[in-house]
Parts: sequence; structure tokens; C-alpha cells
Amino acid sequence: MAGFGVEEEDQPTLLSSTYTFKDSLKVVLEKAVEISILPDLFLPKYMAAARYDFSRYLKSLMIIDVPSKCKSTRENGALLAALVKANQTDDKVRQASGQLLTEAELSGNIFVLAAAGYETTASTITNAIYILSINPEVQEWVREEIRNVVDEYGWNYATVFPKLVRCLSIMYETLRIYGVVDSVIRHTREHTIFDFTDVAELDRRLPARIEVPPNIHTIPVIGSLHTHPLFWGSKSLDFDPKRWIKRDLSKPPSEALENPAQKDTFFPWSGGLLACIGKKFSQVEFVATISHILYDRWIVPIPLDEEDEPALQRRVLSILESVELSPGRKMIEPQKVSFRFPKVRV
Repeated sequence: MAGFGVEEEDQPTLLSSTYTFKDSLKVVLEKAVEISILPDLFLPKYMAAARYDFSRYLKSLMIIDVPSKCKSTRENGALLAALVKANQTDDKVRQASGQLLTEAELSGNIFVLAAAGYETTASTITNAIYILSINPEVQEWVREEIRNVVDEYGWNYATVFPKLVRCLSIMYETLRIYGVVDSVIRHTREHTIFDFTDVAELDRRLPARIEVPPNIHTIPVIGSLHTHPLFWGSKSLDFDPKRWIKRDLSKPPSEALENPAQKDTFFPWSGGLLACIGKKFSQVEFVATISHILYDRWIVPIPLDEEDEPALQRRVLSILESVELSPGRKMIEPQKVSFRFPKVRV
């Protein structure tokens, strides 16, 4: 919410609105398929009301609230203010050439950032908390990095974020196994040749190239691509964020993120010209959240009465893997696992 210049205690209000900004955003994201396809006449009343209120909130923010803050975007630091300010100009050349966004295009970009910053990132953080809770050795491994970096540099974004590669590897590995988007749809405008030479070298039974005629929908299944043993090895379903880390043994030694599999086998944010514009935003949110939790806390699942450690781990995994698509991947009953966050003993 803060990325939009909207603090929790300072949400915009509208006369005759059914929902707050946050609640309308939640409904719109959860029911995105129905709301984007059906007219109000065929929608449940609460969906129609949420869509109506959300569109009014966006218009209010773009026309009234944000422009008043655009004079001090550097101080405000809000994404929405930056977007609106970049789109405000008296340059007649840019206006005539169509370089400025229309109100509908601006709203569309803001909605994508909302989806990245609110829905998909929240689901990824939730999934990471579940899987980390049954992997305390991974928590300790990440904490070692967080403390080394933060104790030396403080919580300065520009300095710290590029150095928290283990934190980011947690996000990558979580998205690889428990990605919130399972497939993407692409449409061929012209005759297209897909080059799979690298893949064919791994398995001679596969073609080195595939030709697709124009006007064909292609739907790569991301979940299968992210976990196929051909690319990720015999332990492709194991949660192992260390697979992403490449160590540089020069002095001083350092670590960097590197895709351990074939090229184009990992794209939770899609890729190419249609790659998600909220990618960096979601990465920063994830790293900020996880690093603040693990700096001095453990993530510990709470067992049921007489539940031993193996049974507890099986229950956490069962809840994590029992999902529905609405439209992203979400746990059906996340409330069936509770957590505590005890302080790390020094």
C-alpha cells in the first residue's frame, strides 16, 4: 500500500463507497478473472461493488491525491506519484508522438504493480514462511548473511539489497517449486521458430527446433518447466536455495545468484518484452520482509497435541501443496498451520 503513497491509517475515502481502497483491491485481485470478463449484471453484488469502488479510488488517486504530492516525489517515494509525474508534461512533441500514457494505460500499469506488490508477492512470502519453518538449517544459513551485511552497513537499501543474495535465493527457490503463476499465454503474430538446441543436447529424443504458424496460442506450463529433472537434476523437487548460489573464491570471497539450470528454464516473471514490470518491486518487498524476520527471529510451526516433528513437517507440506487457482496459486487452508517467531538466542 505504501508503494502507492497510501499508508494503512491514511487510505483514501470516497462518499457512498462500499469498500476501502485496500479491501476493494483485495476483491479485484482475488476475482480478477470474473471481474475482467463479466458485466455487472452477471456479477455477484460484492464483486460489482468492489470493481466500481476500485476504479473510483484509482481515478481519485491519479487526479486528486497524487498530483498534489508530485511536487515532492523524491520525498514521497511513492510508485504511483512517480508514474503520474512521469506522465505529466507540457512537451507537445511527446504528446503528439503518443509517448504519454492514456488514463486507461496508466490505470493498467498501476494495476499490474498492485498485483505484483500485493497479491503475488504476498503469496510468495507466505509460501516461503511455510517452507522455511520446516527448514531451520536454511534459516540459519540466510541469517548468517543478513547479520554480516546489516551489522556492517545498516538497513540502507542501496547498499544492502544487492548483497542479500541468499535472501533472494529463498525467493527464487520458493517460486521455482511453489510458483504463484503456473502458466502464461503467448500468441504468435507471425511464423515463429523456437530453438531448443540446448535441450535436445540433454535428451536426443527431443526436437532441436519447433515451428509454430502465426495466430497460435502457446501455453508453457511453468510449474513443470521449473521442476523437470532434465533441467534441475534428480532432486528437482527438493527445497534447496543453495543451488542458486555461485561462490567467488577470490579475496575477499563473495556470492552471486546464478541460474543452475539451462537458459530459459526459470521465468516466474515471464520474459522478453512482456516480462512483469513489477519484478524488481516484488524482489525488494520479499527481501525486506524475510531479512527483517530472520535477522533475529526463528520461524517455528506450532505442533498439534502429541504431534511429533516428522508429522508436523508432513502437515505443513500438505497444507502448502494443497492449492487452488484463483487466478494465482493459493493455499486452500493456510489457517490450519500456526507459527511462532521466537527471538534468536545470542
